Amino acid sequence: ERERERERKIGEGGLCDYAIVTTWAPRECGIATFSAALRESLFSVCPPESRIDIVAMVHDDTDLSQYDKSVVKLFISEYKDQDYVKAAQYLNEKQYGTVILQYEFGMIFGMHLICFMRHVKSRLITTLHTVTRSYSEHNQAYVQQVDLLSHRMVVMTHTMRHVLQSFHSIPAKRVVVIPHGVPNLLFDRTELTPRQYLYPGRIVLFSNGLIHQKKGIEYVIRAMPRIIAKFPNVLYVVSGKPHPSGWGAKDYYEDLKKSIRTPILRNHVIFNETFVPTDELITMIQAVSVYINAYTDTDQSVSGTLAMAMGTGAVCISTPYPYALEMLRNNTGILVPFTESTPLADSVIHILSHPDEAREMRRKAWETAQKQIWSEVGTAYVQLSLLD
Repeated sequence: ERERERERKIGEGGLCDYAIVTTWAPRECGIATFSAALRESLFSVCPPESRIDIVAMVHDDTDLSQYDKSVVKLFISEYKDQDYVKAAQYLNEKQYGTVILQYEFGMIFGMHLICFMRHVKSRLITTLHTVTRSYSEHNQAYVQQVDLLSHRMVVMTHTMRHVLQSFHSIPAKRVVVIPHGVPNLLFDRTELTPRQYLYPGRIVLFSNGLIHQKKGIEYVIRAMPRIIAKFPNVLYVVSGKPHPSGWGAKDYYEDLKKSIRTPILRNHVIFNETFVPTDELITMIQAVSVYINAYTDTDQSVSGTLAMAMGTGAVCISTPYPYALEMLRNNTGILVPFTESTPLADSVIHILSHPDEAREMRRKAWETAQKQIWSEVGTAYVQLSLLD
């Protein structure tokens, strides 16, 4: 009865009427990828006539002609204060039912954001992508103001909500946990089969995403000689560009490429310097024997790349940052210490040497991810927008 009532409400009064403030394609950015999937998930659970528009955050020098204007209705240049005011006025004039704000430090200028939020009259839901115990004084003040100006804040793990309450004095009742979505996929692994899409015949280890110093790629590379000695057919594929906004990311990427110019690594590590579309990335991850997430940041709040890998049913090896700790429990993956190559190598060797254990781990990872498919995430956001 409650579900029927919810569906009746969604179909009345323009309640499926959203504007999402976010980065957006063609900008190559994890939050842009997240928001595209969120928008699609909302359309999947809302009536056909629903309005779900984008207000895109852009750099000052962005070529706006590249954007799809049927989706992106307005642009905010991150450092132009008047753009934030104009955006709030536009949202008020168009009378959107709910504004969903994607908030990440470095993406939106703090003081301008607060001004924007104060002017918006619509119900405002803020998705907070980074939560750490040790915010700077300014960032802590911004987050506390964002909380006060939001109808609710959304985080993606219970750890994030706990940290906001315990370290930043934000009441837990103001924060809703909605997990990072994963694609709704059949369990269809192709590694080491004739259907293997990525480097057929090779044992493929894989990391991906926008590359920066906290990805920990160097520790995987240092682990490779030990793995190669046991499995000479192994290949480590690093897929992704240097992070365009990451300080020193390009130098880090070049240093990684230089580090594999040795006889033992030359034929066992490959860099794919592209930002791969989601559909192709899924096909790639379905073909890997082990997915490796070696972040060095102990406060990493969430990882869309790990979520996607689990959604495909990949064996995942990760360092124990908070999101991985929540996701890779109960034999759904393997956790290894930060910044240590030998345990990482030993874990890869172990799982490649025990195919039955790997098979069970793949199935459990996939089953865990099925509880967090994007349609469920979309439903959770709709339900949140209906709360008093």
